[in-house]
This record gives sequence, structure tokens and C-alpha cells, in this order.
Amino acid sequence: MSAQSALMDGGGKTVEKEQVKEIAVNVHGWCLDEPFPNHEPFELITARATKTSVNMKGLLAKHTDEVLRGEFFRVVDSDFEFSEQERAEPEGDAYRRYRVIGYMFPLLPDNITGRCPPWQKQAGAKGTQKPAAENLLEWKNFDDQPQSPPVIVVSPVFDEPPSVVQYFGLVKPKDGVCETVIVTSAEVFFRYEYRDGSTSKKGRDKAWPAKVARACGTSGLPLLLSRDQTLRLRPKKFGGSSGKLTVRPELSLMNELRVDVAALRISPEEHIRNRIVKTLQRLESDLEFAPLMTNAGLHGFIQATEFDEESAQNAVEDARGLWGPIEGMDTRTLQKLRSCLVAADPDHFDYRDLYALFAQGCFEIKQAEANGEEIDEKELGCRVLGIAHRCTPPTLESPSAILAENEKELVVFVEALLARLQDMLKGWDVYGNTMADACGSQVTDDGDPLAIWARYGDARDTDSARVAMQEIGRALARATHRGMTEGIIEPLRVCVGLLESVLKEVRKAAAAKDDE
Repeated sequence: MSAQSALMDGGGKTVEKEQVKEIAVNVHGWCLDEPFPNHEPFELITARATKTSVNMKGLLAKHTDEVLRGEFFRVVDSDFEFSEQERAEPEGDAYRRYRVIGYMFPLLPDNITGRCPPWQKQAGAKGTQKPAAENLLEWKNFDDQPQSPPVIVVSPVFDEPPSVVQYFGLVKPKDGVCETVIVTSAEVFFRYEYRDGSTSKKGRDKAWPAKVARACGTSGLPLLLSRDQTLRLRPKKFGGSSGKLTVRPELSLMNELRVDVAALRISPEEHIRNRIVKTLQRLESDLEFAPLMTNAGLHGFIQATEFDEESAQNAVEDARGLWGPIEGMDTRTLQKLRSCLVAADPDHFDYRDLYALFAQGCFEIKQAEANGEEIDEKELGCRVLGIAHRCTPPTLESPSAILAENEKELVVFVEALLARLQDMLKGWDVYGNTMADACGSQVTDDGDPLAIWARYGDARDTDSARVAMQEIGRALARATHRGMTEGIIEPLRVCVGLLESVLKEVRKAAAAKDDE
């Protein structure tokens, strides 16, 4: 078997070249392999080369059977199990498992100042002899190569947590072979499931604001900053820049949605629609859930052991900052509402229910006090939780579940649902106009949705660049509770018209009930 058609892995087995998969990823690090869901966590299995070898070009030219330098990666899902023969391989030789934890800019690690060639830093000292050209990693400067794809970053999977975790950047594979380079956590843009208090804060990297600004500029998108973000970039003596731009990785995923919509326009297939729904779910989660976790007042409303007047005041201020004034909400009412929730003792509470809960809870408490009614905390807490949950449902409840409630609650539900759907339509119109301005009427000539992903999976549209669209993303995410696709927009407009008619009827029914 010729070297062109077969490779030898680290275990001495023959691997057909066609079976050694190149890792095709979009900007968020998801695999584009058809057999596996694009948005599900996946791992990479490597057959590590165990012998000194030549590079790919030399191997193919000489038609030798030497083991290739680098590693072969095959993509598997998270439930993958090694065979008995694979488990019997000596540790460190073959079939190591890595987990994709994020990606990084295709920049030289020392590109901040531009004064130190890459081999000097990698060797650890200035003046080190330059290695052979074929051994240099093919890193590309973002300014010179805006089409360069991001570098996927992996970390080994261990049976027990190690004391030190190493991260490896994988240079884009050629003929199935990946070069690796050790990177630090500061250079990694972590996938959302691996983000915590340390991996989410990229402002510690002095060059990060400049990278974001360049990415926004080359993507043709305006740089929109939220009220807690500022951008000040000024040249420094030795290059680079300084600035104040806090990139929040939680506000991500907009570009995945952008590419999905582009794919849907060209090929309206069901699996693309499903991808859009999943992307919107995570988009809503990123933009709505994560910021609340860093918001002390709202976080304390749920998690604090004691919710005193000062905590209530903080929650009121934070809620007003996010949503504006809420009728009837003050420190005393919010303390009373929390007492009702504690009495209700819910098994689970979703942060995305907060707005609906505040609005409904404060309204009911104020109404009961105005009518001189005694408040049953447990009963009110359970009722408000149910209404708030239905106002932000993961999926619409069945008609029987809705109609089983009393007429007043049905009016509240239909009003809230109608308002959300109307906002969603407005948000979709804004989003569609923005995408038309950014992408043009003809997005790409590629007919294959996966090719579209690959085409737009470059450094111009990284997660960090998508912070430029966060304000549009917020409006869209709030309007599209758990995901709506372009394919149902027109039917949704009909649905809104029907709901308006339904609302008139349920209001009449509720009024008739009161008259009785």
C-alpha cells in the first residue's frame, strides 16, 4: 500500500488516509463532521507517532513508510469507549484522549510587541539558533492573514484531576496531520462549558482590546459597546496598544447564528433549522443567564442566605439597570416576594424567569395590600413561580395545561406571550436588516452548508468580535425565547393575529367570571 493512500499510526496499525479526518471547525470550535451533532461536546482521540519521522511533504515525495510527525485525530462523541486492544496499548504511545476546550487567535504568542521572533521565545532565550524552516509552526499574523482560521485548543483527558493542566493549540491539519504547540490559558478563548471566573476574563491580556477592535473592523461590523464597556486604544512606543475593553465571552454565539441563517437561506434543511434553535438557546442563555450570575444584587436575590433591606435595595437597583422601572417594585415588596418564594420552596428556579417573576410578584403583592387581603406566602409564591415560568417557557405548554388554569391567569399568560412574540418579530426585523447590511444579499456561492460554515469560520468573526453585536444579540435573544427560525416567521405573524383575537375572548371570559 503506497504512502499516499495509507499512514501508520502510533500503534503500528495502518490507517487509510481517507479515514484520518481533518478537523474542520467553525469559530466556536465545533466539529463539522456530519455523523456528530454540531453543537454537542466532543473529544479528539489521537494516535500519537512514536518514532522520529519526516514531514508530510517529504513522506509523500519519498514514498516511505515512516511514521508521520504529529498526531492523527479522529472525532468521537463523549460516550466513546476504547476497545480492549486499544486500552492495552502502552500509555503514552497511542490513543490518547483530548477534549476540545476552546480556540485561540492565529497570532504569534509574542506578537504583542513585535520585537521577538517566534523561535526565540519558544526556545526560551534570545539569540537561540533558528531551527530548520520545516520545524517552524505556521502561525499567521491576523493583520496579514485575515482569512486564517482560528487555532483549536485541546487538553488531555485524565482519569483523575492532574495538578497541572496543559493546553495544546493545534495548527490547521494538512492531510490529517496536526502540529501542536503548548499555549497558556491567557491565550485561550474557552468554550462556554469550560468558562469560570478566571477563564472568562480576557481583559487581563493587554493586547486583547486591540485584537477585538481589529476583528470588528475587518468583519465590517460596527463596534457597539454596552454601558459598562469603553474602548480607548492608543499607539505605544513599541507597538501594540492599551485600552479598556472588557470582552465578556458569555456574550458570544452571534456569528454562529449569522452563518446558520446564511446556510438556511441557501439550503432550508431541517438540521440547519435545528442548529439555529440550539444556537439561539445558547445565545439566550449566554446573554440573559450569565450576566445575572455576575450581578451581585440579582444573584443575592436567589442565593443569599439572608435577604436584608440592603440586599433588596441592591437587587432593585440591578433590576432597574437591566430592565428599567418595574411597577410596584421597591425594597419592601421585594423582601416580601422573596419570603413567598422561600415558603414555596421550589426545586429549581431559572434566572431567565426573574423579570416575569418580579413584575408579576410585585403586582400581586401591591394589589393584595391595596385590597386589604391577607397574603398566603406559600400559595402566592407557588402561583407567581408558575406564571413566571409560563411567561418564559422552554417550550410552549400544551393547551390543556394552559386551559386548566383560571381565567385571570390565562389572560396574564396570553398577554405575556403575545408581547414576547411581538417583540420577537421586531427583533427579527432588526436582525434581518443588520445581516443584510453585513453580509449582502448574496452571502456566498458555496452550496454546501458545511462549506459555508468553513468559509465564515475565520478570525474575522471570532467570539470576541461578536461583542460588537451584543446589543442586537440581547434584543434578539430576549425576543426569541428558546429559539425561533426564519422558516416560521411568517406563520408566527399569523399566530400573533390569532392571539390578539384569543386575548379579546379570554378577557371577556374573565370579565364575565368576575360579574358572577
